[in-house]
Amino acid sequence: MVRHRWQTRNDTREQPAPARVRWSLSRGVLICLTVGVIVWIGVSLVVRPFSGGARELQTVELHQEAHAPDSADSSPAVEYASPETTGTTPEQAASELLVHVVGAVRKPGVYELDSGARALEALEAAGGATKEAATEVVNLAAEVADGQQIWIPTRSEAEEMPAQAQAGGQPGGTGAEATVNVNTADAAGLEALPGIGPALAGRIVDFRERNGPFQNVSDLGAVSGIGPVLLEQLGDLVAF
Repeated sequence: MVRHRWQTRNDTREQPAPARVRWSLSRGVLICLTVGVIVWIGVSLVVRPFSGGARELQTVELHQEAHAPDSADSSPAVEYASPETTGTTPEQAASELLVHVVGAVRKPGVYELDSGARALEALEAAGGATKEAATEVVNLAAEVADGQQIWIPTRSEAEEMPAQAQAGGQPGGTGAEATVNVNTADAAGLEALPGIGPALAGRIVDFRERNGPFQNVSDLGAVSGIGPVLLEQLGDLVAF
């Protein structure tokens, strides 16, 4: 078979094609390997610093947990302080009063008694009555008031009580049974009456100045500190 020249030229041109394909394939493989190595190196360099950073964060958290009990221990100290401040209030609950015990007693003076105390308790606080005391003329069952003076007379003083009241210069007396005029007597004159001390005498004068003169013994009951027992005791010793 005879070939033409143009066919021969074409055959010679088509023969080098396989060599080019091999070179292109080997070059692509090298490029892929190179890129893979670069990526692997980059990933290894990037991952290692973050792993070290994570360890540092863990150490910080451990330090914070170590300090946590200190703050927890400090909180109970505040809670324990509050109950101590509340233990002082119950001591001020009791109501007390002061009375002045004078006369035929062993230890005259001012004494502190509980609210609602009786004259007998005031007498016992003063050491009791002396041998010369005339306790029968004093109502020892009477309830005492704050600031009241309790006078325990001797027997001789008890016999002369009406005469002493008249000698005090109080006008308006109409006999032995009306010795002190509560509408004209000053505080010192009112103290001559049994069971009337300086504080109670002052309250009688203040009440009289605000409300006018007393009309009878019952009006004295409106004065703070004068109860039914004291009114009965004063019934024969006052005038209006």
